[in-house]
Amino acid sequence: MEVLVAMMVSGIAFSTLFGLIFGTMRNVDRLQEREKITRLAQMKLNELILQMNQGGSPALSGSFDPKYRWQGQLEPLSLEVGPGMKPGCSLFRLRFSVLWSGRSQENEFVMETIAWQPHPKEPEP
Repeated sequence: MEVLVAMMVSGIAFSTLFGLIFGTMRNVDRLQEREKITRLAQMKLNELILQMNQGGSPALSGSFDPKYRWQGQLEPLSLEVGPGMKPGCSLFRLRFSVLWSGRSQENEFVMETIAWQPHPKEPEP
């Protein structure tokens, strides 16, 4: 009888322990996916800002692979300067989203920053 009770207690302890380990592994997988998404978003956001700083018009949507797609939104911001002065650049709010399908729903990771784009140099007379 004592052996049976000891085996029951051991079985409950092991099943609880394995449940905790499984939950921890699931959390690690979810965090690794978030880390991957964050790095992809940072790289693409930096690429868009670099294209803007070089005077180009970057594409505002695309996909990293079949599972992850991205989209950006540019919103012009006003730049206050003194009277008679012309600013040498334009400011934009850049909102960047990474979208992917999770287990039960569509997920979205959003980053936002302020970026500038230089105006083309005017030829001097």
